[in-house]
Amino acid sequence: ERLRKGGGVVVANAGVGEGEGGPATGDDNESSRRQRMERTLMALIEGIRRFSSSPDVQAKIGYKWKDDDGVALFLIGCREILELLPLPQCDTSSSSSIMSNASTTCNWEGVNADEDISFLPHVSVLPTVFPTNRLYYTPEELDRMGGEIRTDGVTPRRTDVLQGVEADCHGLREVLKNFYSSYDEEGIDAWRCLDCQQRGARVLGSDGGNSNDDSKDVGGSECVECCGRGGCFVLDPDTDLNLDAYKWALSNLYSRSCEFSCRADRTNDEESEGDIRRVIVPLLDMCNHDFGSPVCHDMDEEGNITVYNGSTNEKGVPNTAPPIPVGGEVCLNYGDFPNQKLLLCYGFFFFFGSQ
Repeated sequence: ERLRKGGGVVVANAGVGEGEGGPATGDDNESSRRQRMERTLMALIEGIRRFSSSPDVQAKIGYKWKDDDGVALFLIGCREILELLPLPQCDTSSSSSIMSNASTTCNWEGVNADEDISFLPHVSVLPTVFPTNRLYYTPEELDRMGGEIRTDGVTPRRTDVLQGVEADCHGLREVLKNFYSSYDEEGIDAWRCLDCQQRGARVLGSDGGNSNDDSKDVGGSECVECCGRGGCFVLDPDTDLNLDAYKWALSNLYSRSCEFSCRADRTNDEESEGDIRRVIVPLLDMCNHDFGSPVCHDMDEEGNITVYNGSTNEKGVPNTAPPIPVGGEVCLNYGDFPNQKLLLCYGFFFFFGSQ
């Protein structure tokens, strides 16, 4: 998405907290772990800086060590946030069609594989395990939860989480197989990436080469520096899209994304109502949940995302809330959800009597 002009959020230097290190084991002591974390955060903010419109504005990513040697990341304000907090570039996934989801899957796979893409530093600091996410619950844990999430032990229900995810992964794999149509003409086992299919560009050979001897024209167009690499990047559904990778992607999507109503999306020159776009925004995804937070977000007609410290009225004008002080944590209200939804979507819940 394009940036709102002026006043972008940039992390100009790595702002780290008082890192609470665990017991030292061998060479992996508190100091070295903290240094590695700082280097990782620097890589993240440098990637975000490339797409920012205002390098003089700073935000801070704080972190602290957890008892299990994990790291908790959160967003801190480095200046008093009065009203507007424009955001850097984000990556989006439209829920309007499975082709859009397949497109995003392929794009993310390419992002993860290419060190020159700005989103790679962000992906590198995402959690690798989700012990509190429903996709990783054991059958015994699901059974303890009871209700509609469990299986009755005889016939899997539609709400059976584990089998449902396996079925979705298999379905997406079949979609990608059809999407990457292979061609046997002239003895060439060739695949087209998504971008080349959409542009009608020439098909590259299965070895990824781009010589004339190993390609043929499709639709009369030429593939010029396809995918920014000089050759098609192809996600092999059978080897690259396994269940573990799919569960990891879903877990990040569930716990780190926001939903925006895209009122400006148009079909046949008519405004399309109700199209919801799921968006992952670097920095914004570091915000923890707080039921009392006045912070909200909005997407304008051009797709620019802005976070408001305070709600907005019917005309879209923000009603400002008390400023977030320097050093204060920036939180979001994920929604007025009951505990079961917080647990299923985000992996946490509140004990009864709190908040």
